[in-house]
Amino acid sequence: MLIPPRLTHQLSCHGAGLVSCYLEPTSDRGDAGRHKFGEWHSGVGVGHVDEERLQFIPSDDESASHWVDLAVPAAQRRVDPRIAAAARRIRQDAAAAISSGELAAAARLSESRFLHLFRDELGTSLRRYRLWVRLIHAGTAIAGG
Repeated sequence: MLIPPRLTHQLSCHGAGLVSCYLEPTSDRGDAGRHKFGEWHSGVGVGHVDEERLQFIPSDDESASHWVDLAVPAAQRRVDPRIAAAARRIRQDAAAAISSGELAAAARLSESRFLHLFRDELGTSLRRYRLWVRLIHAGTAIAGG
């Protein structure tokens, strides 16, 4: 299943394995993955076209890469370059408190237009995206010891 950003959800695994994959909204995989689902219920994609081929639980990096490539293939997606630059700036220094006004000015947009375009392009608000990036950085730091 493909669950969009900002949708509160709970996953239950009843005795079987579970693979969870979080996609960066600016990545080329996010949009390409949407086309792999046959049904949509309240914004949630179900019925992946390769569901039977995805029935294995990855055991190492190579099999995990194969699983991800099958589930959400890489494809070209063009995010507005101004929004991509703002997202890149946030990812480069997740702890920085760069204001939305500052990001908007760098994109040469009004703050209101920038915030609307950011949400349209990435599927989530600037605030939620910033929080998501910080959680990814924290998880990476914890995993690294």
